[in-house]
Amino acid sequence: MWRTLDPRYLNAFVNNNGVKVIFKFRTNEETIDQCRWKNLYRIGPNSADGLYSEIKLKIFNRIISIEEASYDEALLVKIKLIEGDPLEVIVEKKNDIYNKFKIYSSSILLENEALLSIVLEDEPYFSPLAIAEIIDERKNLYLRDRLTSSGELQDICPAMISGVTWNTIYRDKYPYICSPVSREWCVNWGGYVLFDWDTFFTALIISSENKDLAYSNIKAILSEITDNGFIPNSGASSGKSEDRSQPPVGSYCILKVYLQHRDLRLLEETYELLKRWHNWWLKNRDGNKNGLLEWGSNRVLEWKSGLGGFERLHYHDLQAAKWESGLDNSPMYDDVIFNEKTNTMELDDVGLNSLYALDSWALSEIAKELGRDEDEIEFSEEYLQMRKRINSMLWNKDLGIYTNRYWDGKFSDRLSPTCFYPLLAGIPTKEMAECMINRFLLNEEKFWGEYVIPSTPRDDPAFKDNNYWRGRIWAPMNFLVYEGLKRYGFDKIAYDFARKSINLFLKEWQEEGHIHENYNAITGDGDDVRNSDPLYTWGGLLAYIGFEEIIMVEPWNNGIRIGNSSLKDASIRNYQALGSTWEINISNGKSYIVRDGKVIVENIEGKTLI
Repeated sequence: MWRTLDPRYLNAFVNNNGVKVIFKFRTNEETIDQCRWKNLYRIGPNSADGLYSEIKLKIFNRIISIEEASYDEALLVKIKLIEGDPLEVIVEKKNDIYNKFKIYSSSILLENEALLSIVLEDEPYFSPLAIAEIIDERKNLYLRDRLTSSGELQDICPAMISGVTWNTIYRDKYPYICSPVSREWCVNWGGYVLFDWDTFFTALIISSENKDLAYSNIKAILSEITDNGFIPNSGASSGKSEDRSQPPVGSYCILKVYLQHRDLRLLEETYELLKRWHNWWLKNRDGNKNGLLEWGSNRVLEWKSGLGGFERLHYHDLQAAKWESGLDNSPMYDDVIFNEKTNTMELDDVGLNSLYALDSWALSEIAKELGRDEDEIEFSEEYLQMRKRINSMLWNKDLGIYTNRYWDGKFSDRLSPTCFYPLLAGIPTKEMAECMINRFLLNEEKFWGEYVIPSTPRDDPAFKDNNYWRGRIWAPMNFLVYEGLKRYGFDKIAYDFARKSINLFLKEWQEEGHIHENYNAITGDGDDVRNSDPLYTWGGLLAYIGFEEIIMVEPWNNGIRIGNSSLKDASIRNYQALGSTWEINISNGKSYIVRDGKVIVENIEGKTLI
C-alpha cells in the first residue's frame, strides 16, 4: 500500500518498503518541493489503510488536487488543475535502491489533469482510462465504508477522522505508524513527536473507524515510557521529556477503546505499563506528603538537549511543571512557587488529583476484566481514599466548586475547566455537582456562552489575553467536562454543551477546512492567533463530543449507550464496535439501530444500552 506517511510532504506517497514518490511543482524556474500546511487548501478523505486519499493544495496561486489509490503494488495518481495557469509537475522517486519501480514520465505540463501510474519494473503501465476507473472505484469503496454522519451532526464524523489520518505518519521504531498532533510539528523534532494525553485522545477518535490505527497509537505512546516508569510529556526522534509526564488519561481512554471493541489483548498488552505509570505519581508528585498531587519536573542527571522548540530550555523549574500539566501558560499557575527540593509546584491541583482518581477507578475496572482480583480491590480502595481527600481538602464550600489549594492551606482564586474534572471521576455528590454547574458552568460571566468552554473564566483578567491556555477554547477540556456531565446524568446540559462544541468545530471546518489546536472563545476563530495549528488531531474531540450524543461508550455503565432524548434527526453510519458495523438513525426522536445490515432495534425513544 502507498500512503501519505512522510510528515514533510503532503505531495508524496510512501509504500511499505519505504520507496517514496514525490510530485513537485515548477513555474518560472521556481520549484516547490515540500508541500506543508502553508500549501494546504483543503484536506479530503484519507483511508488509514492506504486505499484512497485526496487533498487540495495551493501552489503558486493555483489550486491543485491530488487523488491517489493503491492497486496491488502500483501507485495510481490523478493530479488536476482546479484553478490557475498551467505549470510543470516533476515526478521524483526516492529510496528505490533496487530499482523495483518505474515512472512513465518524470515531467508533465499540467494544463487540466494528469493520470499517472508508478508500477513494478516488469509490469505494464496502466492506461489513463484504467487509472481513472480504479481511482474512482477505490474512492467509492472508502466512501461507502467510512464513518459518516448527517442530520444535526452534519459531516463532523468524516471531518474528525480525516484530521487524524492526514496527521498519520511513519516513525522509525515499532509500532511504526502513529498519529501525532500535527505532521508539521514532527519536522522540527527529528522525524516524529508524540505528546502524552494528545495521543490517547487521538486513539479514541480514530477507534470509531479503524481499530488497528487506534491500537497503533496507544502502543506508540506507551512505548515511550521512561526508565523511571512514566509516560513522558513528549517522546520524539530527538529525545524524551525525562523530567516530566502529562495528565494521566491513558487508562480511561484505553478502557473506553476496550469497551468499544472488547478485545482483551488490548488490556493484556497495556495493563502493566499503565499500572507502572500510575504508581509513579504518588512517589514523585506528592511534595508535601498530604496524599494529594502537584505538577512537577524532576532533576535529571543528563539532560538530552535534542528536544525540539522551547523544550530544551526548561527542566526542573516552574515552566517545566506547567508543561507537565498540559496547560502551558494557564493563569492558575502565575503566582505558584516551584519547590526545587520536592520537584513540584507548591499547589495541590484539582485537575491532576481528579484525573489520578479517575485513573485509579479505570485501572480497577481493567483489573476486573483481566481477573486481577487483588489489583481490582487495591485500585478501588485507592480511588475511594483519593475521592475522600479531594472532597475534604479541595472542595471550596464558600464558592461551591473545587479549587486548587496552596500548601499553606489557602484556596486559589483562579478557576479553569479543570475545576469540573471531579465530575468525570465521580467525586462530588449530586448536590455538589448541581451547585458547581449552576453557579459556574452555566454562568455566562464565567464559562457559558455561544462557544464553550474557555480555558479561563470570562471574568478573569487573563481571559482577554486570548493566548493559548489563557482564555481560548481547547477540545480536550471540552471532552473531559462533557464526559463528566454524562456520568452524572446531566443529559440536557450535556446536549447543549455538545451542540455548542459542534457549532465551534463546524465553523472553521466548513469555512476553511481547518481543525484547530485551539479557538477564540468569543468569535470561534482558530486563525486569529499564530499559535493555533490549523490541522491538529485533538481538535476533532469537539466533533467526537457531538458524535457521542448518538452513540457513546460509557465506562461507568460498562457498555455502549445508543440514542438520545434531545436529538431529533441525526444518523451515523459505519461505526465500528463489538466486531460489527453499526448504523444508528434517529428520526423524530425515535432510534433505529442496525448491526451488520440487520435492524435489531426500532422505534425506541430516548436511549438504550448494549
